[in-house]
Amino acid sequence: MQARNKYLERLKDCNRHKEPGLRLIMGSIGHYGAMLHDGSEYTASYTEKLIVDDVAVETILCQMEAEAVTEMLLKDYLDVKFWVSFQCKDELRLAHGENFANAAKSVWELIRKANAVGRLYCIDVNCVNPKVL
Repeated sequence: MQARNKYLERLKDCNRHKEPGLRLIMGSIGHYGAMLHDGSEYTASYTEKLIVDDVAVETILCQMEAEAVTEMLLKDYLDVKFWVSFQCKDELRLAHGENFANAAKSVWELIRKANAVGRLYCIDVNCVNPKVL
């Protein structure tokens, strides 16, 4: 919370952000890049103090994972807006091998059927080789 407040306070004085507009603090849900094999560098001790505006579901490797996280957000976190970012290994396929367009459509259909289109910022990609884009 201190980091969030400090960032928002400094943003007011920053010359790069003089234009009016909404600034959001997004909580990122995605794969954690662990370096130690026992996972000791990750304790999640920050969760008790976590304050975010919305959620970024990032670096999703397979369609089933995207569907599961989307269903959970739609069911259990009714006030949360979010986006879903897939990781692709080439122009057509997710890292796991599914067709990107089909996976994106699947997530979109879950959101549409839940009448929750207003909760979705976007469906996109991240952590992708620039040559793929």
